[in-house]
Amino acid sequence: MSILLRPPSLKIGSNLAVFSPSSPGTALFPHRLKRGVTALENLGFQVQVPESAFKQYGYTAGTAEDRASELIRLFEDDTVDAIICSIGGFNSSDILPLLDYSIISNHPKIFAGYSDVTALLLGIYARTNLVTFHAPAILSEWGDYPEPFAYTVQSFRDLTETRSSLVNYQPSNEWTSEFLDWGKGEDNRSKNMYQNQAWKVLKEGITIGCLIGGNIETLNLLIGTPYCPDFSGAVLFLEATDAEAYLPRLHRALTHLYLCGVFGQIKGLLVGKCPDTHPVSGVDLETVILMVTKHFNIPVALGVDLGHTDPMLTLPIGVQVKLSCIGTNVSFELLESAVS
Repeated sequence: MSILLRPPSLKIGSNLAVFSPSSPGTALFPHRLKRGVTALENLGFQVQVPESAFKQYGYTAGTAEDRASELIRLFEDDTVDAIICSIGGFNSSDILPLLDYSIISNHPKIFAGYSDVTALLLGIYARTNLVTFHAPAILSEWGDYPEPFAYTVQSFRDLTETRSSLVNYQPSNEWTSEFLDWGKGEDNRSKNMYQNQAWKVLKEGITIGCLIGGNIETLNLLIGTPYCPDFSGAVLFLEATDAEAYLPRLHRALTHLYLCGVFGQIKGLLVGKCPDTHPVSGVDLETVILMVTKHFNIPVALGVDLGHTDPMLTLPIGVQVKLSCIGTNVSFELLESAVS
């Protein structure tokens, strides 16, 4: 097994660079960018927004060559301590074959994002063994009004600033699925919050494995490519949003993982809240998860605060974790540090 490559931890004064891997959201929603940068600066970080972050080429933030070149430049720049993605989109995977992975390996640093950025989180990890971070994005979480959720901030700091493995994940006290249209200026108020529920045990068991996962459709599209990680012995986490969370479509995506043999390789499964997934014709998400995993003796937890939900956890890809699903209690903790 290759040695896990951990990026250096962040500290007060660390220099964070904004990177636009797919959608040109930074150019479209500058007010979100400004709030996100301010939130990170208020934590004591320095934040740079390169001109490239504002590029727009149709529905992407520049051509694939533009984006790949910029990402490698940011990794190679030793004055940059972490790269935080602006937002996701649909086309982060464009740049995977254009990256120089030897440069990334020789200049390890925190790389953070989620959603479509799953392609880069998993691709970089698969090719370099560098821990990457399924973590809040500049526009969607750091740019929230009037500031990012405390739970989101604390989870990010626990994982990126602390060399300790003593991180025991817990549900947030409150959560929200409310959508506020950025383009219509609806995001100039706080979202309505609801009492959160405990994470639900779907299948009991205790396991230890390497944490791997992200957005399910983005992950599925990596299978069969050189940028897909090895799922053997993994604790897999999955989430879906918007149209991909329509239950029959999500069922199909889960079935694809089953047909590819993924559920036969993993040791445990964490499923995010998926607030856009609603029952269809009397069938709900819990029923679907139980159907696709019925042949596998693995612990399964549902409703975890990850992915497209507020607030959200930061999850380090490649790190060993322990998942315990006993009775009605879900326990999920890191067994090693994510940073050096």
